[in-house]
Amino acid sequence: LPLPSAEDLSEALLEKSPCLPQNRATLIGRALSGLSYIHALKADLGASITELRAHKKEALSEQYSGLLEVLEPNYGLDVMVLPIELTQYLRHVLKSMAAGDYGEVPAGIVLMGPPGTGKSLLAQCLCHEAGFNFVALQDPRSKWIGESEQRMTLALKVIKAMAPTGVYEDEADQSESMRGGFDGDSGVSNRLRQKRFSFLGDSEIRGKVLWVRATNRPDLMDAADLRDGRASARIPMCMPTVEELPRIAIVLAKKHEVRLHPEIDLQGVFLRWYERDGGEVCRLSGAAVEEIILRARSEMKRRKSKENLVTTADLESTLHFFRPSLPKELIRLQELLAISKADDLRMVPERYRSLADNPQALLEQISELRQAHQR
Repeated sequence: LPLPSAEDLSEALLEKSPCLPQNRATLIGRALSGLSYIHALKADLGASITELRAHKKEALSEQYSGLLEVLEPNYGLDVMVLPIELTQYLRHVLKSMAAGDYGEVPAGIVLMGPPGTGKSLLAQCLCHEAGFNFVALQDPRSKWIGESEQRMTLALKVIKAMAPTGVYEDEADQSESMRGGFDGDSGVSNRLRQKRFSFLGDSEIRGKVLWVRATNRPDLMDAADLRDGRASARIPMCMPTVEELPRIAIVLAKKHEVRLHPEIDLQGVFLRWYERDGGEVCRLSGAAVEEIILRARSEMKRRKSKENLVTTADLESTLHFFRPSLPKELIRLQELLAISKADDLRMVPERYRSLADNPQALLEQISELRQAHQR
């Protein structure tokens, strides 16, 4: 049986409690969407929306453990430093969703790029600003015959009931094998893929379910996943330039309530680190900068600062010992793979646009980097 929608739950709540105000019933129905009638009607109607969402998260985690993870996004796009063109596009999508102009909303989004570039955070920020529920889809596959398909069907049923909702699927290149390749699972991957394709092809959910897939190897994804209509927005997420690092640091310091000294030399510190690292490719992702800011705060606390402000010296000391996890060749390769699959040149960082406009040169560089990485 299909799960009740938010509207169905609101009506059931009004039948159970006729004195409940209509707007309150609507808010509660939306907060509890994804639950069965039994679980939803057990909720305390006098609880806050935050408490009701916590009730839903606990119930869904108990029912669908290992299949869906319910998340509560807390930040909007203002915590991200994105290219102007990408920000404008995302704002347009959000405005279209709010206006019910679902033809302007992508059927699916693929975020491509190296680890730490903010793919999962971007998906959460979008859902937070849209007021959507948000779930992370886990691997539905099981060792038992037929159970993988049943789990996928169940996940899709819950996702539809939770609408409006965002779905985040990480490591999309690994979630299903490519058609035509040997997967050793008797066709399970193909059947799971077809279930997802069928779900996303349903016009009823367009603009109500925002499916975001993330990968650092888009070349390993099935071609059908990247075609227009299924992934109507293929967005590269590249490492920031060294010039962008200070602004990212300021945004992340604000996010974590880390106080920076008014005279801190962010630009100088990051530029010196970049030059010591050999230049050419910036190996500090947004996630790395976030970790550096938190470590710099710890450095400040260890020296027992009376001002409680992170200084240039704190940041310099932190960066002196910090070691990024990825080599330059791998970062460059993953960035160029993302660029090669982008569907809109305006979404490509300025430094890569001329290369993106020359497919032959782009493929040659990708081939050279693959060979260098394998050595």
